[in-house]
Amino acid sequence: MPQLDAVWSAFKRLEAIEIAFSVVEEQIVVSRIRVDPDAAFRRLEWASLRGDDIRTAWEKEADKAGLIFADLGGDIGCVVNGAGLAMATNDVISLYGGKSANFFDTGGQATTALLIKGFDVLLRGPHTRAVLVNIYGGLIRCDMIAESVVAAVRELQMKDTPVVIRLRGTNMDKGRQIIESSGLSLTSCDAIEDAAKAVIEQAKLRQAPATATVPSGRRQFHTSSRSCMDDARRAKVLRLDLDRHTRVVYQGFTGRQATINARDTIAYGTNVVGGVSPGKGGQRHLELPVFNTIREAVADVDPDVSAVFVPAAKAADAIIAAIQAQIPLVVAVMEGVPIHDMLRVHDALRLSAGKTRLIGPNCPGTIVPRQCRVGIMPYLQYEPGCIGIVSKSGTLSYETVGETTRVGLGQSLVVGMGGDMLAGTSLVDALRIFVQRADTRGIVVLGEIGGLAEAEAASFIAEYNKTPNPKPIVAMIAGFTAPEMRVMGHAGALRMPGDLTAAQKTEMLATAGCHIVQHTGQIGATMERLVADYDATCASLKAHHRDRAIRGLILGAPGAGKGTHSKRIMETFEGIVVVSSGDLLRQQIVQSTDLGIRAKAIVEAGQLIDDDLMCSMVLAHLRDNQLLDKSFVLDGFPRTIAQARTLDRDLRIAGADLTAVINLDVPREVILDRIVNRWIHAPSGRTYNLTFNPPKVPGQDDLTGERLTQRADDVAETFTRRLAVYDENTAPLKHYYEQRGILVNFRGETSDIIWPQIEAALQKLLNSR
Repeated sequence: MPQLDAVWSAFKRLEAIEIAFSVVEEQIVVSRIRVDPDAAFRRLEWASLRGDDIRTAWEKEADKAGLIFADLGGDIGCVVNGAGLAMATNDVISLYGGKSANFFDTGGQATTALLIKGFDVLLRGPHTRAVLVNIYGGLIRCDMIAESVVAAVRELQMKDTPVVIRLRGTNMDKGRQIIESSGLSLTSCDAIEDAAKAVIEQAKLRQAPATATVPSGRRQFHTSSRSCMDDARRAKVLRLDLDRHTRVVYQGFTGRQATINARDTIAYGTNVVGGVSPGKGGQRHLELPVFNTIREAVADVDPDVSAVFVPAAKAADAIIAAIQAQIPLVVAVMEGVPIHDMLRVHDALRLSAGKTRLIGPNCPGTIVPRQCRVGIMPYLQYEPGCIGIVSKSGTLSYETVGETTRVGLGQSLVVGMGGDMLAGTSLVDALRIFVQRADTRGIVVLGEIGGLAEAEAASFIAEYNKTPNPKPIVAMIAGFTAPEMRVMGHAGALRMPGDLTAAQKTEMLATAGCHIVQHTGQIGATMERLVADYDATCASLKAHHRDRAIRGLILGAPGAGKGTHSKRIMETFEGIVVVSSGDLLRQQIVQSTDLGIRAKAIVEAGQLIDDDLMCSMVLAHLRDNQLLDKSFVLDGFPRTIAQARTLDRDLRIAGADLTAVINLDVPREVILDRIVNRWIHAPSGRTYNLTFNPPKVPGQDDLTGERLTQRADDVAETFTRRLAVYDENTAPLKHYYEQRGILVNFRGETSDIIWPQIEAALQKLLNSR
């Protein structure tokens, strides 16, 4: 109907988040238009659209002071950094029988001026009896926060208001020392549950104050403003398999925040290779090249990742430029990106056809501990380990990192997806990555009110938990105490009437099989117990699978049909994987791995790959793909007695001895006849045999009609020499396996004669295990 077109046009024109309407007698009646406050800088006409003001007088006062604030009606004032941590703090206070007076997110600006301003507003609250400061130190360290808290308490002469302080993160021990040596009546706590209990008790001991009187002349505040890459390498970055070789560039490189972040990131060991700052191309910054555009950077330094550090108003254009330059991973940390700008970004992502993953905006980024950091997370407490963490909230992810590090589990990968409505990477996207990662043995999901991401995650987890031995998943939702119609710090943390509550999301995740915790202080111990149970189950299953697995190799002269039989093994026996050493070597060379670079140099020098290098490559593949406890058949390796002994030694150490060796015994005259009658279509690789698979027209490819050719070494004399060399090298190998009692000969002139013998032998072996 035409009216719908008008509504859609208004939605776009006004940069609306929501238009609520009903249809009355075929006419559309609009009841509410909710616009995006992050787009206010370019929408001055919105002043005329304001409806009923539902803010309390206290909230209006906080708004005037520039605070991210909501009135919750309780008696415990809260000062917290990060929307997720702020909501979780309100929830923990409720859990232990108290009620928060407010939601107050300091963001990343827990400075003395902001804390003075925040405490001033809290003291003017109608019911505030005590204050809890719960701040996670990152770029603004805990010692800096402690100094600001002490200065604010002294400035406002808060001797009659109990203040409980919990500091975690960078320099937290120094921060506690500053608090304890301040001479003020401040209570310092480490665990969140202890802090909540302490502030609740102190609030009970104090009568509600009258409106606070603050010495005049002391509240003068400053308000701060809110390629040509190969497929394998691209796929590696898209699944967030980042390491010290991952190449990172910055957009907004020479800006203050990017400079500070890049300096720390380089010191951490991340491979930063340059950055973009329009108009500064050709300069050097932090001893790295600067480019005018991201396309120039791609052409010159070939990045895997772009870290976007530009103002929110310019963020969409920078992100889209990186997407169009086909950078595999883009991480956007800035907050306040207008939602309609993000609609343009998601259009660009769809057009990229999966060539780029976006994390963010309004997020801390992603990190593989001690390998690669892309974002703003306080990295010192991150330790390599086995727990995958995905979170809407940055500070809640930091808390969880601290807990998993404390119990010795560490982290495999941490993804801060951000709390905006249109995040680039979702909870489900991260879960798909975690369940596939061999280094991840437990997963933590941290959600909050607003949106459907947690419900979608619950659906995914419910299906995943139906698979054999799923990894344990711990979940927590923040926002139990958050009221409706209040934005709790960032655009996505908003519960509208009819939206899922924190309790409903928690119930969905619990029903899906997640282990629910009530606050971050419970995550470490819970996950420690679950991982121990998971490891015990894995060990039992591995022993079972190892006892039943077939681990073999296939021997055969050139032209004997190893490729044909390898393919039939995989097609016939589910669970048996054929590993071709030749294919592995080619992959290593194409991907330019350390091993591939060494192998390429050896091949180009006309030498043979040494035994240790080949064994390292094959064993690494079996180990990295978790094949040692499963059934596999090696094709093309080992080829010498030395390789066989090295392979046996390493497999024995891994508890995965070979159980069968298939030897294709094809008469030499039959092989020679096959080879001399073999002709190929070189451009496509299609192969013909004049005896049993001739082309329709002699000498011509069936599909293109182009001329067929014969390989230079497929002539009788050359190939006879190859067979002789093979026999000489393989005779000791076959004798070695024959002595071990695992060599089985399969004789025949054709693959159709040999295959039934192999199939029957493998089936018998499987049935016996």
